[in-house]
Amino acid sequence: PGEKYESGFVKFTSLTVIGTSGAEFTVADANGNQITVDDQSQQIFSATPPPAGSQVNFVQGYMFTNSALGWTINPRSTADYSVAFAPSVANIVRQDTFPTSTSTVTVKAKITTKSSTITAADLYYSVDGVFGGKLVMTTSDSIYSATIPAANKDSALVTYYIRAANGDGKVSFSPADTVNDRHFYVTHNRALIIQDVQFTPFKRASSYNGNYVTVRGIATTDRRDYGAIYVQYGTGKWSAIRIISRDSKDTVI
Repeated sequence: PGEKYESGFVKFTSLTVIGTSGAEFTVADANGNQITVDDQSQQIFSATPPPAGSQVNFVQGYMFTNSALGWTINPRSTADYSVAFAPSVANIVRQDTFPTSTSTVTVKAKITTKSSTITAADLYYSVDGVFGGKLVMTTSDSIYSATIPAANKDSALVTYYIRAANGDGKVSFSPADTVNDRHFYVTHNRALIIQDVQFTPFKRASSYNGNYVTVRGIATTDRRDYGAIYVQYGTGKWSAIRIISRDSKDTVI
């Protein structure tokens, strides 16, 4: 339907940012219609994209077809859009990497706002799908933190998200879609196995992503077959993992 507008200059008003990727950001109208604000002009890459939840008063630019993004609107400069910025919630870190049933888990995030001040920052958590509560986050130099109480249960799935608001009345969530996505961890009172490292209940990486872990299993291939080692621990879902050695000291078979 956008074909007749390709290369044409268009303007949209009253939109909400629903996601960002690099300098690009995706906006939606009140009916849920979406389009990505792209940077074919290469004039907005240096700008900080408005975080999810920001209100876009208007965005104007030329229409373009991007094979990865579909139809996009491309401002000529940052003057081609006007935004009431929502807070930015970034650099979320869970300090207890390997929580057990008795662990209290501190979560930290960098929360900033461009046009006013942060008026609220709260962490909401659930344990095995049961709402646990709202924790008011404390701050020190834009770093906000809250401590999730111990689950007091082995193999408990703890999910959480952060809500931040600013003086302009704008609100951000991390993750942006708190219905279908959450930050999470699982409590374990034993050593990790492959299934633990592979497990994720959402469309996001393992809760151990970026951490050093030790797992064991049976090698079912070697590099001569597939260029990597596949290791299996038991059977069923999540029970295998692909190993690529970045350092000869990291992999012992």
